[in-house]
Amino acid sequence: MPLSLKCVSDGTLPALSANIYEQFVKFIYLERSTGENLFFVLKQEIQSLGLNIIDIRGQGYDNGSNMKGKVSGVQAILLKENSRAFFTPCTCHNYNLLLGNIAKICPEAITFFGILQRLFVLFSASSKRWLVLLKYVKELTVKPICDTRWECRIQSVKAVRFQIGEFYDALFEVSETSENPEIKSEADSLGNLRKFLVIFWYDLLFQVNFASKEL
Repeated sequence: MPLSLKCVSDGTLPALSANIYEQFVKFIYLERSTGENLFFVLKQEIQSLGLNIIDIRGQGYDNGSNMKGKVSGVQAILLKENSRAFFTPCTCHNYNLLLGNIAKICPEAITFFGILQRLFVLFSASSKRWLVLLKYVKELTVKPICDTRWECRIQSVKAVRFQIGEFYDALFEVSETSENPEIKSEADSLGNLRKFLVIFWYDLLFQVNFASKEL
């Protein structure tokens, strides 16, 4: 679990001007992910830094029930000890889930991302075919589609967008060398992916991803 702290300096310390500072502290190893255990570990880490949990004025996490739960989530347990540690839901994470749901109900998006997923499965299901892919695609490689991380979708499109010729070459070799008729058919089918569709979706997702990161 990553731990980041945000603090406010009033400018009285010589080394820090009056400003808001945010700092990544460390990754924390967890044996259990229940809200109670997460809070216990979080409290220990804060105290080890010489900080008092009573001085916390805000908390924010992803949307996992063990973090945001109103009864046994970390935010609820912390609020019981410090009623001024107001919880703010992660807007960016909400937006990621929203965009993921939109992609699931748009027929064009379903079809396009389905093709990208098929592309990943075709090459990743065989070490021999993966080597064929790496023979042609030297930079970014295909990635599986993740439902909760919208950014992974644009990374998947980006890999194809800027190396579509190389992907065509890899698919052609798979089709020509495979003795499995199903694999040959799948490679031929994926080879019909139109370049303008990849460009369109990349440009669209780039703008959406940019807006998401600005939140």
